Amino acid sequence: MAQRTLLVERETNTLRQLTRLPRFTDYLHKTYLPLLATSGKKPATLVTENTHYKRWDQALGHLRLDKIRASHVAGALSKLQEIRSARTTNIALVCLRHDLHARRFDVVKHLGSDGGGVLHEFLGIFGTDVADGAGNGGA
Repeated sequence: MAQRTLLVERETNTLRQLTRLPRFTDYLHKTYLPLLATSGKKPATLVTENTHYKRWDQALGHLRLDKIRASHVAGALSKLQEIRSARTTNIALVCLRHDLHARRFDVVKHLGSDGGGVLHEFLGIFGTDVADGAGNGGA
């Protein structure tokens, strides 16, 4: 069965890439933060968001993008809730969601058409449907 799938993917030129996705820290520093710097946001907003990205980098930086699970995020958020307010924790979650939504379609392409269940599980903690292009929870 798997061989047939491979043949069909070859015929339709939709073979999945066999390369590994970058680590979260590499993606963050080489791709996302440079885009954020030129986004036109207010300087104070950039300072706040960069602070949150540093936290996420410490918590998730060692993981490859396709290996990040909801449990990783939930663990980091629970540690943050112990020392910060609920508002700060929510803003940190929003920052991570923006970062991963910027990368989402590339991740889905690498994992296959169904997202391998990874993005469904992961984005599920945000109340976001993977198929929802606007990222507004499917509404």
